[in-house]
Amino acid sequence: MIVTESKLQPHKHIHYYIILIACIAILPNIAIESLSPAIPAMAEHYLTSINHIQLSFSMLTVFLCLSAIFWGILSMQYGRKTSLLCGIGLAAFAYLSANTATTLGQLFICQTIAGLGLGVTTLFRGLKRDLFQGIMLRKVAANSALIITQVSSGAPLVGGIILSQFGIHALFYFLLCCCVAVWCFILCSKLPQPENQPSLGDIIEHLKQMYRKSFYSSVSVIC
Repeated sequence: MIVTESKLQPHKHIHYYIILIACIAILPNIAIESLSPAIPAMAEHYLTSINHIQLSFSMLTVFLCLSAIFWGILSMQYGRKTSLLCGIGLAAFAYLSANTATTLGQLFICQTIAGLGLGVTTLFRGLKRDLFQGIMLRKVAANSALIITQVSSGAPLVGGIILSQFGIHALFYFLLCCCVAVWCFILCSKLPQPENQPSLGDIIEHLKQMYRKSFYSSVSVIC
């Protein structure tokens, strides 16, 4: 279903694609971890309790998980690159809007939109399989996981420094810049394109068959 373009030779640029995959995968972690030191300050800024601010984080993660199915369908129909650009662009719009949010309700809306957009980052697993196979796939997975772990551990520190020096709105601008940087990275990259695009009916039928199986149904209920 997904094939590599004739001019695309990922094995010759393996380090480039390792960094690209890591950048895509790390966005949700940065969005959550860099804002976590600002929870008390956000509660004070929006005149609410810490519990309500934590709820906005929960909304982000819930909609991130729910939107993964939608982005999976979209990627089968239009390709990974188009889906990634749309999703990360939506997240960038959410963080741009968050700078103008003055109420808790507006913050909830921005976090929800950000979650819907960042759900597209789950495509990084499929992107690895599109580009690499066998031992190369394992090498890419190991190296990208190492980058993700290291960056995730440093995100709260970076968020705390930005908060202490520049304030809450600077954190949203930081996340906006991260989304824009990854968006541009993807735009300038050569990624696999869909060859035989399945119809929407075929995709829906495939999902129905998948969820009829007891394993997938059980996992969905648990999630």
